[in-house]
Amino acid sequence: MTLDDEKANQIIEAAKISMGQDITEMDQIQIKQFAQRVVDQIDYRNQISEYLHGRLNAVSPNLQTLVGDNVAAKLISQAGSLVNLAKAAASTIQILGAEKALFRALKKGGKTPKYGIIYNSSFIGRAGLKNKGRISRYLANKCAICLLYTSDAA
Repeated sequence: MTLDDEKANQIIEAAKISMGQDITEMDQIQIKQFAQRVVDQIDYRNQISEYLHGRLNAVSPNLQTLVGDNVAAKLISQAGSLVNLAKAAASTIQILGAEKALFRALKKGGKTPKYGIIYNSSFIGRAGLKNKGRISRYLANKCAICLLYTSDAA
């Protein structure tokens, strides 16, 4: 909706001389099939997300609550297992997923990365550019504490 009558008239005139064409029955079938595939993918993603939420709630509820389902699952996967992640130091948890950048920095003498997978946490995403490294270190420390209590139960 536009409040400008002249603009509305221009849109109407452009629509009258449009070179569009009717959609054939075959095109409609293809569009419907594609739309159904998209809906099926969304449903599958929701099912997987619910499954992941349930598994993490059973395995590591503290870590799940702190960093969320996706980040917790990625951290556990990158470490190899929950036990390996629980054994890792906070500094290791902080840069998990940034190994390539870390070794490149060590080899060439550049700056080491401040965060890896943990960067996907909402805490770091909301932080200002100046505080991302500090919050990443703090969050990694809290993750290590969460994992201490998880590993006792496991």
